[in-house]
Amino acid sequence: MFQYKKAVQVLNFFARKAEEEGVSLYKTNMLKLVYFADKKHLRESLRTITADSYIAKQKGPVARDTCALIETQAGTTEQESETVQYANTFIISEEKWRPWNRKKGIKIMSKKEVDKKVLSASDIETLTFIWSVCKADLRDLWKKTHLYPEGKKAEGGRAWAEIKEEELFSTIENDPLGEQTVAEIKNAEELYRERKEAKMAFGITT
Repeated sequence: MFQYKKAVQVLNFFARKAEEEGVSLYKTNMLKLVYFADKKHLRESLRTITADSYIAKQKGPVARDTCALIETQAGTTEQESETVQYANTFIISEEKWRPWNRKKGIKIMSKKEVDKKVLSASDIETLTFIWSVCKADLRDLWKKTHLYPEGKKAEGGRAWAEIKEEELFSTIENDPLGEQTVAEIKNAEELYRERKEAKMAFGITT
C-alpha cells in the first residue's frame, strides 16, 4: 500500500538537497530519483521506500501515486485528499519555465524541513546515496533508467507498460546503485519472493 507520508518526505528530501546545491528539480528528474531510491532500497532491504506501484513510460519508470501527487498539487489534475493536504505542509509543486528549453515543467520545492521520524535510518541512507550519485546529471537522469530492463519497457512507441515490483531487482554491469554482486541480488530476490508467498498464504496484502 502506497506510503504517502514517506513519498512526501522523499520528495522533500531531494527538493532540499537540490536547493542546497543551487539546482532545480522538475517532475521528470524527481521521479527518476524516487525510482532509483526505491530500486536500491528494495534490493538491499526487500522493500521499497514509498511502496508505490510503477509503470514504464518513454522517459523511464514512473511511481504512479507519487506522480499523481505532484500533478495534483501543481493543479494539473483536480483531487483534494488527505495525501495532498499532508504534502501541502512540506512541499510545493508549481508549473515553472525551465530555463534550458523554454518549456514549462512542474518544479518541486521544499517548504519545511524533512520529518525524519517518517523515514527509517535505511531510507535516509539510501536517499543520501542516491542524491550523491545522481546530482551531477539530473537533466539526463531518465537516460540512465533505460540501462535497466524495466526502464526500456516503453521504448519503441509504447505509451506505457506495467512494471512489477520484483522487476526492480534487475542489475547491470558496473551498477551505479551499489556494490552488491549479482549473486547477492539474486539471493535477495529469492528471499523477497519467499516472504511474498508467505504473506499471500496468510492473506496479508500489505
